[in-house]
Amino acid sequence: MNKSMTIVAIVLIALIASAATYVIYTEYIASPNAPTSESPTQQSGQTQTSPSTSAKTPISSPTQTNANSENKESSGTSTSNTDTNTNQNTTPAFPVTVTDDEGVKVTITSAPKRVVSLAPSITETVFAAGAGDQVIGVTDYCNYPYNFKAWITAGNMSTVGNYWQPAIEPIMALNPDLIFASGDGASNDAAYKLRDLGYTVIVLNPTSVDKILNNIDVIGKATGNADKAAATINSLQARIDAITTKVEDITDKPNVCYLTGSYAAGADSFLHSLIVLAGGVNVFGDINAAYPQVSNEIVIAKNPDVIITSTSINSLQARAGWSNINAIANGRVYSPYNYDAYSRSGPRFIDVLEDIANMLHPELFSK
Repeated sequence: MNKSMTIVAIVLIALIASAATYVIYTEYIASPNAPTSESPTQQSGQTQTSPSTSAKTPISSPTQTNANSENKESSGTSTSNTDTNTNQNTTPAFPVTVTDDEGVKVTITSAPKRVVSLAPSITETVFAAGAGDQVIGVTDYCNYPYNFKAWITAGNMSTVGNYWQPAIEPIMALNPDLIFASGDGASNDAAYKLRDLGYTVIVLNPTSVDKILNNIDVIGKATGNADKAAATINSLQARIDAITTKVEDITDKPNVCYLTGSYAAGADSFLHSLIVLAGGVNVFGDINAAYPQVSNEIVIAKNPDVIITSTSINSLQARAGWSNINAIANGRVYSPYNYDAYSRSGPRFIDVLEDIANMLHPELFSK
């Protein structure tokens, strides 16, 4: 009898153990939330938290998606003072540190999803770098590569208002995790205030073609789009090379003056570098300023062979003493077909370069 009871007890214990094992398996091991031995997919953590925790969240732009999931180290022609962490996968490597145009090293802890641009030229550059889907705020003056006013009216994009000396409150209200500010005096004050409040800000101020290409590289790395940025840089560089190859052997280069009102393009303007690349000599390239104000007398003294101007050609021809300037006497005064592109140090510089090359050397670049 005792032997039978022992056997029954063993059977009962086995049954209880089996039931417990089944419960544990169904409730935990087989659960969708159960941990696995595989490495989880890399996810972007929260970037620098904005002080404005109650800020409103605008509707995403029509093309807005999550940050790009693939990224390769940039191998573009432009060099950048950036330091990046490596990653075995093709996902963006964060944190990443870039150096802005004021020499400030800025660290982005994870792929930004709420980017704000404080200048039209920067907006164009951000989109060219492949980060357009991450942009949630632009200025009232941003109009390329899309009609952002229509997006804003439809509620698919937010505006931060003015480009020059913008107020910081509309920027903070968007709760951005990355802000690109203009370092030409337009939004420096806003950039410094926002940094003091804990926002991540990159200041851009490209004054040459090389620096525009570098900005594309910096934006690409800062937003997790280094591969797209590198592709853009390579494409632009190929078009630059097509120009410089044709003009490299020219010895008789025309003297060129770019005028907008009473201001000329000086050595610190990106237009100066375009004139040089196009096979010309900037007559005001000896002035270390972006757009110095120049007098009628000094323009006459410089006697440019070519004048490119946003001012009415007829008004220039009517100025006293200007009829003897080579450019006017020989009918070589040109008006930009797209003034926006001429006034913005962004990726459309390449269109301007090709345009100027055709003006200076029509025998080589006839359209």
